[in-house]
Amino acid sequence: LQSARDLLAAGGYARFSTSAVAEGAGLTRPAMLYHFGSRRELLNATIHFLALRRIDLFNSAMRAAIARQPGDRARIRLEAVDIALAQVHLPENIAFQELLSASRTDPELAAVMAPAVRYFDARRNQATLDA
Repeated sequence: LQSARDLLAAGGYARFSTSAVAEGAGLTRPAMLYHFGSRRELLNATIHFLALRRIDLFNSAMRAAIARQPGDRARIRLEAVDIALAQVHLPENIAFQELLSASRTDPELAAVMAPAVRYFDARRNQATLDA
């Protein structure tokens, strides 16, 4: 899944293939297909991996912000914005945005991306409110 993330972030959706992901992970294509039987299965797993990873990264950064600014709600809110902006450049976000863009013209991909986007947005908003 990390290889899929890296491939999407560096090469985009057009270069996403099971062969390229397997090569990046140091696996044979048959070994990778044992775990992910098709490109679509690999994409679905990658989308979920990215959504979870993005929220984990945000939550971790928010916990650090709270520890630096205990009780300073205004400063924590400002840090939440800074954290979100800084994470735009992470491979997880770049790969996710690449998939989101591709989903505009791929209805099957859009069906998987839509709930992943809603999940991420809800979890990030909740993490900010909790802080």
